[in-house]
Amino acid sequence: MFQVHLLKNEKVDEIYKLEHLFYIIVTVEKYVNKNIPQCFKCQGWHHGASLCKMNPKCVICAGTHEYRDCPNKNKENFVTKCANCGGNHTASYRGCPRFPKIKPKTNSIQPGKSFARAVTPKQNPTILSQNTQSITEPPKTWSSLITGNANSQTLAATPNVSDFSDLMSLIGEVRKIFNGIKDVKALTAKMQSTDNIVDKLMFLSEALRGNPEVTV
Repeated sequence: MFQVHLLKNEKVDEIYKLEHLFYIIVTVEKYVNKNIPQCFKCQGWHHGASLCKMNPKCVICAGTHEYRDCPNKNKENFVTKCANCGGNHTASYRGCPRFPKIKPKTNSIQPGKSFARAVTPKQNPTILSQNTQSITEPPKTWSSLITGNANSQTLAATPNVSDFSDLMSLIGEVRKIFNGIKDVKALTAKMQSTDNIVDKLMFLSEALRGNPEVTV
């Protein structure tokens, strides 16, 4: 790995297009400083000395002066003092307890969970059950609707045997009539488009007239 410094000009970005150098495959990436910057004026972090507005602190003795003006830098047996924690080391020591720690990236990968499952939004089990039930339920015909209504009405009431027989006969005749309707959806839309009873009966008559087996 090599670090290359170039003069800034209009063609400096072309170096990122370089893929081969002396018959060797290479990759050029922009340099990213992964170290935490430290100010050499105030000995703080996350900024540089050129923009620092704080009072100066010496890197070796923690005095209120810069290192170049420190009277202790040439003394023998001088004990250093950190300007950040007060320990016996320079303020630039990376092992200082006040030195900012880089937080490691957390692993967001969950074992046993695929990418497709992770990006799929969670569904309400109740809604999913209702949707499944509505999809698997077969379409209802006029005969099944009339039969179901008749059964519920029969269970709700307790007529005598004669009335029950007559009712079932009537239901059978009505089923024969409505079995002749081919397009129930279109007939329903027409009948819902008007509140006139006569018009509703006319629409029903026209629908039944289309079946030669039914005579109106």
